[in-house]
Amino acid sequence: MAHGRRALGRRVEAVVDVMRSRDLRRLQLGWAAYFMVDGILMVGLSVWAFRHGGTSAVGLVGLARLLPGAVALPFGAWAADRFPRRRVVTLVFLVMTAAQLAIAGALASDAPAAVVYGLIALNSIAGTPYRPAHLALAPLVARSPAELVAMNVTAGTLEGVVTFLGPALAALLLLSVDPWVVVAVSSLAALGGMSAVVGINVDVDPSKAMRRVRDRPRDALMGGLTELRANVDMAVIVGCFVAQIFVRGILGVLLVSVSFDLIHLGSSGVGWLAAAMGVGGIVGAMYAVTLTGHRRLAKPFVLALVLWGFPIAVVGLLPNTVVAIAALLTIGVGNAILDVAGFTLIQRLGIDRTLGRVFGVLYTFGIAMGGLGSLAAPALISSLGLRTVLIVVGSILPAVSLVLLSKFRSIDDHSEPLPEVLALLTRIPLLSPLPPTTLEKLATRSDTAEKSTGDVVVTEGDPGELFYVIAEGEVVVSRAGRSVGTLGPGDQFGEIALLRNTGRTATVVATCPTRLITIDGADFVDALSSSEAALSIGWGVANDLLGRDQTERS
Repeated sequence: MAHGRRALGRRVEAVVDVMRSRDLRRLQLGWAAYFMVDGILMVGLSVWAFRHGGTSAVGLVGLARLLPGAVALPFGAWAADRFPRRRVVTLVFLVMTAAQLAIAGALASDAPAAVVYGLIALNSIAGTPYRPAHLALAPLVARSPAELVAMNVTAGTLEGVVTFLGPALAALLLLSVDPWVVVAVSSLAALGGMSAVVGINVDVDPSKAMRRVRDRPRDALMGGLTELRANVDMAVIVGCFVAQIFVRGILGVLLVSVSFDLIHLGSSGVGWLAAAMGVGGIVGAMYAVTLTGHRRLAKPFVLALVLWGFPIAVVGLLPNTVVAIAALLTIGVGNAILDVAGFTLIQRLGIDRTLGRVFGVLYTFGIAMGGLGSLAAPALISSLGLRTVLIVVGSILPAVSLVLLSKFRSIDDHSEPLPEVLALLTRIPLLSPLPPTTLEKLATRSDTAEKSTGDVVVTEGDPGELFYVIAEGEVVVSRAGRSVGTLGPGDQFGEIALLRNTGRTATVVATCPTRLITIDGADFVDALSSSEAALSIGWGVANDLLGRDQTERS
């Protein structure tokens, strides 16, 4: 029991440490501001729409909030990989602030509904790059793999708090003011988010590696799909998130119908139901603290899918206020666990330079499906009845988790590097400036090569494809037929040809049974290119070796 309390205490301390760090704290406050804006805006616009056009208008607002952003998101995801991610998140908040002030002005002046929908779409386009950029930035700011989980736990906690505070604030405001005031308040939250993220300092910039590729914005979505095609585990997690966002899109409309037509709480009830989900998020984040330091997160992810869907069906079976609030609380719990487990798994499985566009795929398809869910919800309610729709929609995610259960059992194994390989890479000075999460990914994606005595590992003049680290054994290095030294456990070779994009500068032969850790050349160069310090060390090593060789020859 005492050991369990100490372990939990260490995990809580890891979360507290996130908020003690200036840059980590600023990143988390930006995430909280984003969802604060979303919660306030959703309630304000939904109530405005219901007053002006009923459920169908609420569905159109949902579509305008989601679908245009989904169309533009591949370009936003491209920007998240192509430019420094801190700049991307800062610009997002700046444009969102301006767009929401314009929406508030349109509502206050009774502008035509088409103008309002257009401005909502503009705000959607401005805001959707934020999450891919933020989630791809987080592993670069984290100071350890465990801290990455702690960051996601903290983000989930703050998301739960503001998911409650945002709608609750909107509900309180709607008791005495018009929806346009609520929208204006959301713009202030966006401005606060910009103030937080603009001051983040991060030493690693994967966009430097991406700029070497010179790809075009239209390649962003295909790049993400290519990554997912090559990484089935990550594709499963992304696909489940897309299904969850689809259900969430329907739920946004169902909340309004439940409040007005099923449990008769009226306009303010929409805010209180949404706020209940936020309270559940806080509770879920408390449980998610126990995930800090854990490697195996697929099982909590499956649990979260069930918690996200099943309570919706319960509301259809037992329609009353208490059940509805309890259901939204439970969904909030599931949402917190889903985000911590799912985001961490993607961040571990994906490579840094394309992580933004992988999250771009998630939100492109997810937001599109969420928008379609919002659009389809009124038609489903009209044809099937509200209670039937609640039961059907609530069954989707539990069914998905059941079908994929066997796959989830293998995902954890694929996201965990061998400890001895990670320890070996950590001790290499060339790689020491890289973030711990990047080292972990290199270890996970590495392979092992066994060489017998006399085997040639690389030949002088051949193209360079791999970076090598000696785990066991010994090799002799020769240039132009002349031995220049031997390398043993913990030493590395192969970086010169990779960094200079030239042929191998030496021949390497095993002098005894030797085990090598190999890293793909593109992964190695991308990792070093993202860090000025690591790249400087790499070039220094290369120049030193080549200079020493020239001196010996002379």
